[in-house]
Amino acid sequence: MKEMKTLLQECIEDDPERMKDFRQTHLGDLVENNIPNLRNMTAKELLGENYELRPPIISGLLCQGTYILAGSPKVGKSFLAAQIAINVSNGTPLWGHDVRKCGVAYFALEDSFARLQQRLCIMGKDEVFDNENLSLICDSKTLGDGFIEQIRLYLDLYPSTELVIIDTLQKIRGFDGDSYSYSKDYEIIKAIKNIADLMEITIILVHHTRKMKSDDCFDMISGTNGLLGCADGAFILAKEERTSDMAIFTASGRDIADSRLILRRNSKTLAWDFEREEEAHKPAHDEIIDKIVAFMQSRKLVQCTPTTLCEEAKLECSPLVVKKKLNIYKNILLHEHSIKFSSKKSNGDRLIILERVLDN
Repeated sequence: MKEMKTLLQECIEDDPERMKDFRQTHLGDLVENNIPNLRNMTAKELLGENYELRPPIISGLLCQGTYILAGSPKVGKSFLAAQIAINVSNGTPLWGHDVRKCGVAYFALEDSFARLQQRLCIMGKDEVFDNENLSLICDSKTLGDGFIEQIRLYLDLYPSTELVIIDTLQKIRGFDGDSYSYSKDYEIIKAIKNIADLMEITIILVHHTRKMKSDDCFDMISGTNGLLGCADGAFILAKEERTSDMAIFTASGRDIADSRLILRRNSKTLAWDFEREEEAHKPAHDEIIDKIVAFMQSRKLVQCTPTTLCEEAKLECSPLVVKKKLNIYKNILLHEHSIKFSSKKSNGDRLIILERVLDN
């Protein structure tokens, strides 16, 4: 095996013709020694693919993937986690953000069912008493002792579950949870992220921040940068004073805009109410898509060729490119702008169909 890898490396460093001869001669040896070919796509192939993405769980805040929700002990993280679970399972907007109703599994691993009963009774409105869309779990295995198998089985049994909240990450890390290294932290999140990506769901990991202050609040997440490096996004819940009922909620991620919200703790329900948005950085959108959105503002239905669309919407790209871009950004058009894209063939021409929909 070692000799095979050495020979392969020498061929790569030599010249393409020798590499070609090597592949033809030793392809059987490569397969036998379990050296798989790398899966690749050309840019043309990739941009022509049709990927279906699930809409966000919470518009602008929570998409498919793995997220960390961190804060200091007793700051109100568990109440926020429960609030998210209740709102998503009921389909109730959160802080002005639309919520897509789906099944939720809340792993409250530091609580008992008796305590959860009290919490839901205080936090929930009337609909929480008839909510069969929210499942509560108070015990599980650790990552090294069967947690992955447990959650896989659960998701198979309850396929409507699209949001999993694990409170806390430390509870599933196992006995070596206090042993930190970048690689270990990265592998921990990777194991959980693999489940989220494979099952196309969203997972929130409730975690702690450390006492050390930093100009970047995300540097305060307990552990190494391996946690945030692998996660798809993170939220920090922080108070300037422990006795204050005000908190700052900071969000950042691959598929969400960086934002900073000011929240106030509701003295009656103990949930977090929205006060104001202090800062937000909107993600960059393709200029072509922005022009199409503007073009559709005064229109309900458009059926035309890509060439006609380029002319009427004043798009500075070729008809072929606009069709491919519409296909790539169709999820954003539908879920953020209520514009449905499709295409059909009519009299030999390929027509683009853009329709404004009320319910997406």
